[in-house]
Amino acid sequence: MIDLIGDVFADAGYLTAAFNCRGAGKSGGHGNASAQTEVEDYESVLARIMSYAETNNLPISNLYICVSSLRDLDLTTRDTVPPLVVLRLTLAHGSFIASLVPPPIPQTSYILVSPLLTPISNFTTFFTCSSEKSILSKHSAQAYATSMKRILAVYGGGDIFAFTTGRYRRYFNNVKEHWGEQIRVVQIESGGHFWLDARSKSILLEEVKDFIQSV
Repeated sequence: MIDLIGDVFADAGYLTAAFNCRGAGKSGGHGNASAQTEVEDYESVLARIMSYAETNNLPISNLYICVSSLRDLDLTTRDTVPPLVVLRLTLAHGSFIASLVPPPIPQTSYILVSPLLTPISNFTTFFTCSSEKSILSKHSAQAYATSMKRILAVYGGGDIFAFTTGRYRRYFNNVKEHWGEQIRVVQIESGGHFWLDARSKSILLEEVKDFIQSV
């Protein structure tokens, strides 16, 4: 699924990068069983890409970051798009980690696919992260209101890790109170956590395409 969404960004002319967090796939080092090292890895990749663009005299343009267990870091330049926009897109646990990384530049946008809710997100980080750090929190809405452009959150109606779809609805109703018109939340009825259904996968890709065009 991540590869398909990555293709959407690349085809739209985005500078894209896929990477493994430390200790995953072919990446060296070791994580510390908490979100902190993964957040640092996100920030490191962001810094490298922005440095790459500056070194090669490229305008800072939209950026797609994907957590992958199969690829090494790969930077590919294409036609640029309007500057000063950074996009983060990840799936499940990666969405949770990406939501903990603060906006690095003005007009940052996030795409979160199948974000993990508590208590599952607590289990994946050994209860070391506060929900207040998430970009979806009330604290973040107040702290980053001027640097945030838009947020897209997509989840499947059949996501087994949500336990019930109602938990997603209640959670994002609260998030909407914090972020207002800056967030779009989409529930895809036929979607599961891993988006194996062809129809739900197609709807998800269309949502991402529409989001790209809107920002």
